[in-house]
Amino acid sequence: MNDEAPTPVTPAEERRAMIRWSLAVVAVLLLSSGVQIAFMMIASGDPSSVAEPDYYQKAIAWDATRAQRALNEALGWQAEILASELRSGRRAIEIRLADKEQRPLEGATLSLVTFHKARAAQTLSATLSATETPGVYTTELPLRRPGRWEVRLEAKRGEDRFTLKRDVDI
Repeated sequence: MNDEAPTPVTPAEERRAMIRWSLAVVAVLLLSSGVQIAFMMIASGDPSSVAEPDYYQKAIAWDATRAQRALNEALGWQAEILASELRSGRRAIEIRLADKEQRPLEGATLSLVTFHKARAAQTLSATLSATETPGVYTTELPLRRPGRWEVRLEAKRGEDRFTLKRDVDI
């Protein structure tokens, strides 16, 4: 057993200890906040993680989407989507559009929006041009990344409007 009396702590030593512990707590909080900010920046900068643009408006317009699906079925239009091999950083996208009886559909205006499934934030848009072959429309896009692409097609002819959303392996 130690019979020595404890050494009294001076007010200056007590103040230094309090400052040292306060700084330690502040340092831990700043480090934690810094790590959280870094993780938020990494998560928000990832091009594969993105919300559907205007998803709320699309949800509100669900009835219009269902009506368009019914119109698509009534029209009976069919679209075949083909992509060429990569040449000079671009691919030719060819859409073969046919009516209910499988006849080539001429005189339509086609536009599309596409994105790679792993990079949904990076969309590409194009208006397709009619070719000399009836019912065949084409454009070129920089689809460099192989894999699954989502293609959203809109075809208009007169008052008729046809939409299609399809995944295509490139």
